Amino acid sequence: MIRKMLVVAAAAAMPITAVAATGGFASAAAPPPVNATNYTVACTGISATAKFSPALTTLGGPASNEATSIKGSATGCTVTPTLGGTPVSVTSVKISGTINNAGSTHTCGGLTTATSETGSLTAKWKTTPKLTAASSVVNPNSVLGGVGGDGHATFALSFGAATSGPFQGTDGGITSSNSAETVLPVAGPTGILALCGGKGIKSLAITTNTNLGAPPAALALK
Repeated sequence: MIRKMLVVAAAAAMPITAVAATGGFASAAAPPPVNATNYTVACTGISATAKFSPALTTLGGPASNEATSIKGSATGCTVTPTLGGTPVSVTSVKISGTINNAGSTHTCGGLTTATSETGSLTAKWKTTPKLTAASSVVNPNSVLGGVGGDGHATFALSFGAATSGPFQGTDGGITSSNSAETVLPVAGPTGILALCGGKGIKSLAITTNTNLGAPPAALALK
């Protein structure tokens, strides 16, 4: 009888022993990465810095390349999956890259006009679940500058070449868009025009374009 009880007790203890040997109770496996190539995403907020080389001034100079490097982040991003696709939530996105205007005369007036651009911008995504490819690369071909109703310089990027990575939509990403404005106003004693008349502008802080209503399309890849 005693021997039988010992055998039963040993059998009952086996699952607990197995759990202890593996370091604890098994957790659920992480979900597989999502292929979001044909998904779309829209972000309502943007915060970035644009650095100009050479600096922009009132008078400018001989036509040559103007390189604008951009670094920042987007917030308030909503992903739209393809039909039947796995839902994805964006936890953060970092934006960086350089665009070039080969024929720039390096004047601040170029901020409020249309310019032709080459180059690329990369958006690095952190999502739940993870994506099979974590970065989107977009290729701007023009920037439309202007002055918004709030007196700040506005920018709208257009993309003429296909996106690579996630969020290409159904057309390869060529209808993707971006819209932002400067933190500084155009006029005023500390505005863009005043700075241009001094040593020039080497960088500008960029934020969400508040002239577009809510929610603004700060960044849309589709």
